[in-house]
Amino acid sequence: EIIMIVATIVTILAMLAVYAIAVNIAASTGYNIRKRLFHVYANAPLEVVQRFKSTGLMSRTTRGMYTMRNFIFNVLGYLSLIPFVFLVMYLDLNYMSSFLGNVYLILMALMLVFVYIILRYACDHYFALKKTFASINFLFRQGALLFENVRLNNKQQYEKDKFQDAIETSYITSLDYSKRTSYFYPLFLIIFNLFIVLMILFTSQELITVKMDIVELVIFFQFVLFILASVKTLPSIFNALTKVNGTSKRIEQVLVLEDTFEEEDYEFKNNNNPNIIEFNDVSFKYKTENVIENVTFNIEKESTIAIVGKIASGKSTILSLLNGLYPCTQGEIKIDGNDINHIKKKDLKNKLSIATQKTFLFNDTVKSNITLKDDSIDREEIKLSAELSGLDECVEDIDDFLSYKVNEKGGNLSTNIKNRLNIMRCLLKKADTYIFDNVFTTYDENSQHIIFEKIKEHLKNKTIILVTDNIEILKNTDKIILLEDGKISTIGTHSELMENSEYYKNLVNTDKGMIL
Repeated sequence: EIIMIVATIVTILAMLAVYAIAVNIAASTGYNIRKRLFHVYANAPLEVVQRFKSTGLMSRTTRGMYTMRNFIFNVLGYLSLIPFVFLVMYLDLNYMSSFLGNVYLILMALMLVFVYIILRYACDHYFALKKTFASINFLFRQGALLFENVRLNNKQQYEKDKFQDAIETSYITSLDYSKRTSYFYPLFLIIFNLFIVLMILFTSQELITVKMDIVELVIFFQFVLFILASVKTLPSIFNALTKVNGTSKRIEQVLVLEDTFEEEDYEFKNNNNPNIIEFNDVSFKYKTENVIENVTFNIEKESTIAIVGKIASGKSTILSLLNGLYPCTQGEIKIDGNDINHIKKKDLKNKLSIATQKTFLFNDTVKSNITLKDDSIDREEIKLSAELSGLDECVEDIDDFLSYKVNEKGGNLSTNIKNRLNIMRCLLKKADTYIFDNVFTTYDENSQHIIFEKIKEHLKNKTIILVTDNIEILKNTDKIILLEDGKISTIGTHSELMENSEYYKNLVNTDKGMIL
């Protein structure tokens, strides 16, 4: 009796320890994988991250991780205890009677064989079902990609028949799988109850012989029932395994991208290079199409540079490459003599401040959106940036407005105010180079030039790069880089280009929307 009680206490302590360990392992695994996923999202080039839709990325970090965490807990919390409890039970029974131990061992082995056969049978049908779903997905993708060719060749009926056959096969396989797997749980119950009956049948006389009292008998069957209850979780764990199998592969698709980018250890070196920014024979190809090709230019320190060209000529692409959002297909980009591919991303971001063409706002206060939680920015700096961007003309009380809560994507703010906040955020960041990607279009024609001149005066010791179509602004830049079909057409001042470039002259004399 004492041995059984001690074994019970040890088992209970082991269960508590295993559950605690299982919870910690499941939670820490989820935390570490989420951390790695976010590292990929935050640091991988955009062309890598854009392979996945935003909904796919969110489902991987939420629902996918929830499924994996529960699976890990169930496997560790239940199945890992079975060998331990089985061993304790066998030793106790064998100590009382070798016959009891042998019966227990044989019945357990038979039960595990039954479980293996059932699960093996289920696996075969599951993979057959998975194969039919894969064929349907393939037909969907093929149809989406080749629908035009199918229509041109009048093959709609052929594709329809092929798709119908795949659906019918999937339906039959799915129905067969559901019918067969629906028997699993009742079959498990039959096996478990049969196991208990056989244990009582074979060991009843032996239990009387070894004089097992009621306490030992209760403890004995508690051990048996625990093992049976744990084994009963196998169907649900198998069902979860099929989900985890797909989830883990989807998560792995993102995690393998860690190898596609590496954070360089090189520190940024100030080389006192007169050309703060250099593009050397830079080309960028998106999928199979060249966006920019053989672009070469230098931007001197404390200069103001405008990039001009028709729609889709590569203006924003150049700015994205400079910010390290995409890697160059060819050539190199240097800042103060440092190749941006060989410096830390943090150092690169500290050198540049950008007001993007599309304003992004977080679901937070206005102040948090423009300062990005930088506590070193004081009220006077915020007030000055509001004056420079013209926000003070749109808002009665700046201090009250700073505490205003912004909805997701700035849905409760007008386009004009969102754009001014975008410029304020750019101005508040302390950097060497300030980039304005077509952000002055929300101002009226006369205000654009006035706002820019204020900003230029404020940033007189900084380098400014901008994309704009405003003629008055272009007249007051040090240099204009003219793009045509992803290539540099010419470089010069506004007056030089008006005199020497018919392409530039046509741009500024026709619809200015073409320059955007």
